[in-house]
Parts: sequence; C-alpha cells; structure tokens
Amino acid sequence: MKKKTLSHLFLYRWRYLWGYSALILIFSAVISVALLYAPGGISQSEINMVARTNLLMEGNWSIVNLPLHAFQAALFLLFGVSTLTVKLPAVTLMCLAALALFFLLRHWFKPGIAVLSLSLMIATGQFIYLAQSFTPGIIYITTASLILLFASLIIQKAKFAQLWKILLAAVMAASLYTPFFWYLNLGLILVALLHPYTRYIIVSRKYRASWTPAFIVFLLVSAPLVYFCLKNHGFLLDVSGWSSLNFDVLANLKIIVRTYLWPVPYISNGQVLPAIDVSTVALMFLGMIITFRNWHTARSYVVNIWLFLSLPLLALAPQVNMIISVPMFILLATGVERLLYEWYRLFPKNPYARGTGLVLMIILVGVMTLSGVNRYVHSYHDLPDAVREHSKDLSLVRDTLLRNAANKKYIFVVAAAEKPLYDALSSHMNKHNIAISISDGLPAEGAQEEVVVTRAARQDITGIPGTITRVITNDWAEAGDRFYVYKLSE
Repeated sequence: MKKKTLSHLFLYRWRYLWGYSALILIFSAVISVALLYAPGGISQSEINMVARTNLLMEGNWSIVNLPLHAFQAALFLLFGVSTLTVKLPAVTLMCLAALALFFLLRHWFKPGIAVLSLSLMIATGQFIYLAQSFTPGIIYITTASLILLFASLIIQKAKFAQLWKILLAAVMAASLYTPFFWYLNLGLILVALLHPYTRYIIVSRKYRASWTPAFIVFLLVSAPLVYFCLKNHGFLLDVSGWSSLNFDVLANLKIIVRTYLWPVPYISNGQVLPAIDVSTVALMFLGMIITFRNWHTARSYVVNIWLFLSLPLLALAPQVNMIISVPMFILLATGVERLLYEWYRLFPKNPYARGTGLVLMIILVGVMTLSGVNRYVHSYHDLPDAVREHSKDLSLVRDTLLRNAANKKYIFVVAAAEKPLYDALSSHMNKHNIAISISDGLPAEGAQEEVVVTRAARQDITGIPGTITRVITNDWAEAGDRFYVYKLSE
C-alpha cells in the first residue's frame, strides 16, 4: 500500500521529467556562462586555430582537423568574424557530444543514473572549458561519444540499424582528419574482430551485405584525406600525429598527473588545471575499481579496451588527454551507480530508507555540481593569470571602433601572435564597407587611414610619428589599454 502511495506522488511520478528538465537547464546555464562570461575571451590556442581556418579560406585544404575548420569558415562567411563565431563550432560540437553521451548512458545505465552522472559531468572544469574553446579537444570528446553510441546501438540491434552503421562509418572516416584517431579506430576494429559476438555482426554472411552502404560512405568521406596525404607527405605526418609525439615519457606522465591530480591550481595553454575536482575524481576511481572487477561485462569490456589503447598514446602525446574524457565520464556514472547500489543493499525492503538514499545522492550531486561551476567561474573570471590568457580585444574593437563605421579605412598594426585573428577580421569586413589592412609595422608618414596599434604591437614600436586621437581600454585593472588610434604626421 505504501509503495502504491509513493508511486502516485506528483514528484515521484514525474521524476524523470523533472530530472531531464533540470539537466537541460544546468547545461544551458553552463554553456551560456562559459561562452559569455568566463572566460569570455579568445585564447592564443584559439587564435592559432583561426590561422588554419584562414589557410582553408585561401584554398589550402590539406590541414589537420579539416571538418572543424570548414565549419568555422562557413560561419565566418555567413556571420562575419566575432568572438561568438570563433567559439560557436566548439559550442555546437559540445551540444552534440552531450546528446550522444546522454543517449549512451541511457543505454548503459538506468535513467536516474544517467541524469545524476551527466549533471556531474557538465560541472567539470574540463567539460565547461572545452565547450567554449575552439581547440581540437572538443573533437576528441564529440567523436568518441558518437563512435561509442553508434557502436552500442548496432551491437544491441536497435531500430534503424542501417542508419547507425552509415553514421558510424561517416564519423570514423571524419575522425581520421584528427591526429591519432586512426590508431584508436584501428585498435577498436581489431578488438571487435577478436570478440566472437561483434565479429559475427561484422563479418558473418548474414550481416556482411548490410555493411556495404556504410563502407561506401567511409570511402567517400575519407577519399579527400587519402588524396591530401599522397600529395603532401608533411601533412601525412601531421594528421597521423607522428610529428607531435614526445618520447620523454616521464615528463609526459607528469603532465597527465598535473592535469587531473595536482592539488595546486595552475594555468596551461589558457586552461586552469586540474581539470576535474577531487570529489569527481574519487567517484571515477570508484567506477574504475568496479569496472576492473566486472571486466567480463560488455560495458566494462569497451571501457577497459579504450583505456588500454589510450595509455600508450598519453605516454607519448599528453596534449591529447581529452581522448580519455568519455571513458572517464562512463567511470563517473559507474561510481554513482555503485554508491546507490551499496545504499540500497543496506535497506533492500525499506522504501523510506531507499528514498532517503536517493535524496541524499541528489543533494550530493547538487552540491558537487554547484561547487564545480562556482570553481570554474571564479577561476576564469577572478584569477588574474587566467583572465589575461583570454583576450577580449576582438569584441572590444568591434563594439567601440568598427560599429557604425561604414566607409571607413583602418590600418591595424598588430603583433605576430595576434595577426591570424585580425587577418580573418579584415577579410570579412568589406561587406560592411569597412576597409581594414593589417601590418606588423608602421605605415609611411602621411597615411590617410586611421592607424590602430594594439597594445602588444605598441610595446615593440618606439617614436611613432603621429598623434594619439583615442585610447580604447577594457575593464582590466592592469594592461587595460588595448588599442591606440593614431593620426600620422603628414
């Protein structure tokens, strides 16, 4: 009777709807905060990525991470160059990764476990940072999520099996444009052929013909990559990852430890590390123990194989640590599942105790989620070293100088590190009747255009023959003078 009463409670009957709604709100809030508020600027790593997008728009297609740069180039053509269009590919891919992870966890865990673990996952510093950072890290998380999801649907013989095979082939082919994914894909295929059940699904006469459309899609998507590699052997070294290997294994392992386990915060390539807080790491370790103990299950088999394949890669290329993010999130879900299981095992027939355990777990996840987001916001908004790693100059110059400046001409004098961003800006401002030329030095005296010198470039220039007409500043306490507008002497 009590169980029936509990099942008719409003909150209990609609618990999944409330959980999914809360998850969507948390995700939306996190993405908005990361994109607009913290850090709210562009890192040097993102500027370096924009340089490759510029090469693509100049007609050079043999670049690493081609699909990502093609997406950004399309956004530049449609909406111009701004902080939003620089970061929008990362935001879009992270939304896709979150959906893939949600459905993956729904297939592998109960709905409640999926909601709780995804809430924790969204609050991790690594997830939030990569959600707004136009760097290759987002490709590793999105691609890994989609590969595992589509492979799971195929193995479980879900509806629309032919569609999942085609999508799996397309994603695996597109992933080859990203360094080191050829290694993971090859390893996963070999492992699948070694396992009796997956080998039967792949090579048996019953299923062999159904893989033909997927194989054709794989060839079509990967054909340009093969052409680029044959045409440019240097590109082959870059896209395979060989050119970025570091054989100082001890130093590489130290980087991995500092990325996830180092207790003192520090800045690396614009990111505040450690990437994941201690409480979340503890749940992941619990999930790892359970996964190793239950190695015979299909879920544990996939996670263990992925980690086994990734360890040699991390020892030689620690900069691609995002390759293990998806297995780590699965280990997090396993840890959450184990905590609830242990509590329920103590009270197998007491509905009040079981309900209390669920409430306590929700409180725990809520506290960890809020503390994770709070830690991220304060790190990227209040930590001076982190703030200075992310430039807001692009938004500043668009809002204060280029807005309502039709039929104007500017000469931007910029430092070498900044140049890719302003090259992209100048190539897309003509449709607004604003002419921008880029220089790494001062133009000749008597130039009719207004000369805009960035702070970084001005530090290397002495004796500017002209008059400052305007200084554009931001809200930083130090180094807030970002642009100097000059009228050169005639």
